[in-house]
Amino acid sequence: EQSNNEAALNSCIELEQASLDLCPQGYPDRHTALANLTISLWTRYKLLGSSQADLNLAIDMQKQVLDLCPQGHPDRHTALANLASSLWTRYNLLGSQADLNLAIDMEKQVLDLRPQGHPDRHTALANLADSLQTRYKLLGSQTDLNLAIQLFQQALAMLHPMHPSYPWVATLQNVVTSWIQHAEQFQHPSILDAYQISLTVLDYQITTHSSLSLRHGTMQSKITSLANNAFSSALRQNKTEQAVELLEQGRALLWTQLARLESPLAGLESQSEGGHDLARDQADLNLAIDMQKQVLDLCPQGHPHRHTALASLASSLQTRYNLLGSQVDLNLAIDMDKQVLDLCPQGHPDRHGALANLATSLWTRYNLLGSQADLNLAIDMDKQVLDLRPQGHPHRHSALANLATSLWTRYNLLGSQADLNLAIDMEKQVLDLRPPGHPDRHTALGNLADSLRTQYNLLGSQIDLNLAIQHSQQALAMLHPMHPSYPSVAGLLASIILKHPLQSSETLPSSIPDSGEAFRIYSTLQESILHPSADLQDAVASWIQHAEQFQHPSILDAYQTSLTVLDYQITTHPSLSLRHGTMQSKITSLANNAFSSALRQNKAEHAVELLEQGRALLWTQLARLESPLAGLESQSERGHDLAREFNDLSAKMQSFTNHSHGQGESSDTTQYFKTLHSWEEAVRKIRLEPGFSRFLLPPLFTELREAACNGPVIIVNASKHGCDALIVLHSQSPLRVPGVEVNLEDINRLSSKFVRLIEESTFAARETRNAHDVNRRYLIIEVLRELWEKIVHPVVQVLQETLKLPFGKRIWWCPTAQFTTLPFHAAGPYLPRQKNLMGFYCSSYTPSLSALNRARSRLSSDGVSSSALNLALVGQSLPDASQGQELRSVDKELNMIAHMVPASIAFDKITGPCATRAAVVDAFRAHRWVHLACHGAQALKNPFDSSFAMKDGPLTLLDILQHKFVNSDLAFLSACHTAVGDRLTPDEVIHLAAGMQFAGFKSVIGTMWKVSDELAQHIVKRFYEQMFKVKQPSYKYAAVCLNNAVIEVGKAELVPLEQRIVFMHIGI
Repeated sequence: EQSNNEAALNSCIELEQASLDLCPQGYPDRHTALANLTISLWTRYKLLGSSQADLNLAIDMQKQVLDLCPQGHPDRHTALANLASSLWTRYNLLGSQADLNLAIDMEKQVLDLRPQGHPDRHTALANLADSLQTRYKLLGSQTDLNLAIQLFQQALAMLHPMHPSYPWVATLQNVVTSWIQHAEQFQHPSILDAYQISLTVLDYQITTHSSLSLRHGTMQSKITSLANNAFSSALRQNKTEQAVELLEQGRALLWTQLARLESPLAGLESQSEGGHDLARDQADLNLAIDMQKQVLDLCPQGHPHRHTALASLASSLQTRYNLLGSQVDLNLAIDMDKQVLDLCPQGHPDRHGALANLATSLWTRYNLLGSQADLNLAIDMDKQVLDLRPQGHPHRHSALANLATSLWTRYNLLGSQADLNLAIDMEKQVLDLRPPGHPDRHTALGNLADSLRTQYNLLGSQIDLNLAIQHSQQALAMLHPMHPSYPSVAGLLASIILKHPLQSSETLPSSIPDSGEAFRIYSTLQESILHPSADLQDAVASWIQHAEQFQHPSILDAYQTSLTVLDYQITTHPSLSLRHGTMQSKITSLANNAFSSALRQNKAEHAVELLEQGRALLWTQLARLESPLAGLESQSERGHDLAREFNDLSAKMQSFTNHSHGQGESSDTTQYFKTLHSWEEAVRKIRLEPGFSRFLLPPLFTELREAACNGPVIIVNASKHGCDALIVLHSQSPLRVPGVEVNLEDINRLSSKFVRLIEESTFAARETRNAHDVNRRYLIIEVLRELWEKIVHPVVQVLQETLKLPFGKRIWWCPTAQFTTLPFHAAGPYLPRQKNLMGFYCSSYTPSLSALNRARSRLSSDGVSSSALNLALVGQSLPDASQGQELRSVDKELNMIAHMVPASIAFDKITGPCATRAAVVDAFRAHRWVHLACHGAQALKNPFDSSFAMKDGPLTLLDILQHKFVNSDLAFLSACHTAVGDRLTPDEVIHLAAGMQFAGFKSVIGTMWKVSDELAQHIVKRFYEQMFKVKQPSYKYAAVCLNNAVIEVGKAELVPLEQRIVFMHIGI
């Protein structure tokens, strides 16, 4: 389309040049021909942006037009306006102050030629106001600013909001911003007019502009800050009625804005309105970064605005780091900040800003990596900034605040009281420089309050603590719960109140809020739920800590809020690997602690709901993209359309989560956030349909208990508050198992001991084992015996004595935290004439109750597959050297199974060179049963890179998740480490077996550690013997067959203990 426009414009210019040639010097209409040609040249320059020659030629011709329109000529005002506009454009391109001054002189002449009553006077007023405001920013002349404000007021007063020029005039928001700052500084009576106009302009922008940047969270912050400042300013003038009007105008505008940006994945059902659209925030930010890169390309070395372009891009990169945590962004921002500083040598007017930006970036990197060199350098630069911003400098308050923050940070590192004292002195100066009405006063109050609290902790002065409470109260009163700073200030105030030494006494002064007020403040954090941030997560963590300490009933609300925020924060990352990396840095024990807390309040069902909401979160987020909507499709035509929209957007989301491994290009992440926003909007619309109000909200216990429809599910939870076993039943309330007397330290010790013993095992058979093997196996039995005594036996007692569950029935284990490394199925007393667990019940595992429900949801109505049972025997004994040594027993294992397969079951073998990644995926898709014998590799750093070794390279978990296996029933994974996750995020249960289940296999057998291919054959042989004895073999018998196979092999003493119990069953 642009090429067509360019061709048409070139043709137009040729015609206008020909027209000009027909109007020689002295011709009466020559000025018109010149003017038309200049307009087209200027338009081509704006369209292409690359030919400065067009702009210069347009200016030269416009000067000729002006010469042909002397004083008294009816078109002189238009000639002046056009030339001024082009000069202003060139100033913005090249930065020549001469162009700006000449443009202003001409715009003044235009204004004189468009007196009161002229139809274009408002345009002359607005143009001159904008140019004067631009020069004010360049030179700081108060006269320019004052005149710009007056002209802007006159222009706006001339127009009705429906006037076609109103949008253009209303977008001169920069003038109003400067007006507000100036009026606040000098307490000028026009300040309320400025606030009123600014709110009106914002209202217009939100209502009419399609630009996302005008309709996202930064706009919400702007509205909130503006309304609060306007309210405070009116009160200082004793104009109470006008103060209320301004505040209500801002609030109405805010809620109108929030209603447009409602996000459906609230997590907390009560939070259904309002919020901060994080998807749009990040889409806008990535788009801004793309544009800033283009601007930087247009400012090569030597360009007068290169330092500005670099600084702008660096600022956006740091903002994205703050949102997404990519160290690449932060390092790039620091490199650019250093370049900016080099371009702003001593004496440069922007040097103080360059120093300040670099200091902030270095301070941020210190908080990430802990390098004291970064912190010390940041402090040195902050001091230089302060020297360059002496008394009276408009930004001195920022320099003081930054230096105070850096000094406070160093105090927390080194404990130097001198740093703390100096930080407090500076924060007091900052507060003086940010009087009531200053947009950043709340920050000054909050920082000073935090430092005074720190000083109270050091010296114990009651005065410091009382002042800290007063300052944080004032700060919080200035903020709406949707303000980005609200969570940190609310958390600070509540924690300071609870810190008061008289809080637990009966003599608490009336001036000090009580603990109830503190928890009321904490509870307001739920209103910030749709504005997830690190500050909000920290504030809610403080709420949890104090609610636990004071045994406050809001504790479960605190956990619910924290889990919801965590879910939001994880979703902001496009790829699974980035999400997993974020999980590693978050509070991974949140769900475990929430479960424990709910149990202590005898709220077992709520405990299960909280654990499910915060556990296996990455699988839950993937499952949201595959939620079935058959009921919605058949409900109505609208329902059919909504289901199709949701499915299309979910497919796009999956292309990001399953394919990308890193941050990617900003254009890719921009597209991700746009897709995320559209997907969330589709979810919101679906929830409005009858019967779908809880679509994709965290499941209730009534849904979760369905996981126990074929047998009890035992949740074994480890938390710092204690360890518990809870039996989830299908038709009655969960039962908490008594007699589980073990703590987190015991479990960590037991887990570490077991993992170490397994890693040291040589897997020697009975006839070849030595004394070390015997002793090691005895120690393994000790662990299994302790697991039996402290956890499993109390569970079995409840199953037998309370529930009367018959022997041989199936049970499902759902272990959490470090419990995930222990083989519950193998627990037992290991004594003569006493049964181990395998002798009582048949054990399976599930990553979560929801995972078991998802597997069951794939069953047909009668539980019978429509396709004939067939089996794929997949083996790769000799992958490339980088994936492991030759497995000599793989072909033997597959041949053994082939000879056992009944004639009624068709099978295919995929081995050797044929066992490639693509061929194996095809085999998974084409067969209901799969037996896989090969190397398995666990990727500790990124478990989604865990893999099966194929001929042409590793078939990773991420590769598998890109496919859905619709008719798949059973997968037997005879490979190492297929059912063990990473130790940093054990509750995410990310391993190959869980991935195979998620991809479609209803029943999966995996390995909890390294397996010997030679010894594994004994288990495999007896498993298939058991399975093929059945008249109609089914995946539903897999757990029982595995249990029996292990018992038989144990009796025959063919396989050492650690290789008998390595296999575990997941799913149905």
